[in-house]
Amino acid sequence: QKINKLTIGDVVEGIVTGVVDFGAFIKLDDQLEGLVHISELAWQRIDNPRDIIKVGDRVKAQIIAIDNDRISLSIKRLLKDPWEDAVKKYKVGQVVMGKVLKIAPFGAFIELDQDIHGLAHLGELSDEKIADASQILKEGDERDFKIISIEPQEHRLGLSIKALKEQGKEEKSPEEAVAEIKTEDSPKVGAETKTEV
Repeated sequence: QKINKLTIGDVVEGIVTGVVDFGAFIKLDDQLEGLVHISELAWQRIDNPRDIIKVGDRVKAQIIAIDNDRISLSIKRLLKDPWEDAVKKYKVGQVVMGKVLKIAPFGAFIELDQDIHGLAHLGELSDEKIADASQILKEGDERDFKIISIEPQEHRLGLSIKALKEQGKEEKSPEEAVAEIKTEDSPKVGAETKTEV
């Protein structure tokens, strides 16, 4: 009967009674308990729910699904989606400082700020073919990356180290380029030069 009185979209308040690898359990009253899945705790990527929520916390959450006696809750949906502002703050082509959060088989997850995390794909880490991101990066590293894509609706942001090097090549001054050409074209020391009359 109590569950029948609840509707999807309702905002409820409760106490965190348990934190597990896949989320947190919220006690709504003496009889009702709901689950906030790890993906609904916050907008940023989370490896361990215990990093952001603990037993005894009083939280507000939104009901997002009711399946028989199971109540699914979301905390993040009551917070503004930071990705809406990501397009104002970050631009494709921008060079940003990022911190390596986690090495994955396909690349590395990079924290740009508390809410926005990006992915540097394996193919964007080096000009040479590498088998593992740990050949280039390690967790905790802070370094520059170039933003190569932003998809706010998908909460995805692509980063590259390789594009930084390419940018460096493109940004040589005309004087540097001319100096390089002159160096390449200049006759080798000791080489004979013929003058036609």
